[in-house]
Amino acid sequence: MEIILAIDIKNKCVVHGKSGKRDTYTPLNWGVCGSPDPFALIKKYRPRFIYIADLDMIEGKGDNFEVVRACALLVSKCYYDGGFCTPEQIKGEQKNIIPVIGTETCGGDLTIYKNCFLSIDIKDGKVIPDGKDLEMTVITAQNIGYKGCIILDISAVGTSIGTPAYNLVKVRETFKGQLLHGGGIKELDDLKQFFIAGFDGVIIATAIHKGIIPPSVLEVDFTC
Repeated sequence: MEIILAIDIKNKCVVHGKSGKRDTYTPLNWGVCGSPDPFALIKKYRPRFIYIADLDMIEGKGDNFEVVRACALLVSKCYYDGGFCTPEQIKGEQKNIIPVIGTETCGGDLTIYKNCFLSIDIKDGKVIPDGKDLEMTVITAQNIGYKGCIILDISAVGTSIGTPAYNLVKVRETFKGQLLHGGGIKELDDLKQFFIAGFDGVIIATAIHKGIIPPSVLEVDFTC
């Protein structure tokens, strides 16, 4: 199972916050790394896989794509959520960058995106922005043919609340492609729950920065 380092970038710096309240996100100048420089972060933690949320693009305030491309050169794989709202916005010329389409920003029509991962963005157990049921959205993603899905619990981001309320096994059985989870990871035991359920990867950040989960988990495939 992939353990993927989440990196939220705003104005070319790594920021940290909670529960999707992006106006409160502040530079990551604390923790194990102690630097908001994305390159220093990658050098310190040595992840094989990263997930980058380009907050400027998501908020419609420019982009950090040159930083994303440079970061991607340092790892095996980079999942990139650029807040894409049309297929034409997707930049995919770098082979190890996997574009991520978020339900929050994509515009509602999930059928127009190809060869992408779908981020099913949830708050308080419901898919945003329209409040749809998580499992029904997973079925939709399966029927459309997305090669991968990320269940991104935005409410849990930065909170370290532990494993989510949704049924891990049921969601895994519903979606046949690659399946990842992000948000709320508290400790190593949480990673084990996703591994046992058959997930292909987990996206983490806060527990790494706080030193609760050792950065060494980012360097190898996770097994129980």
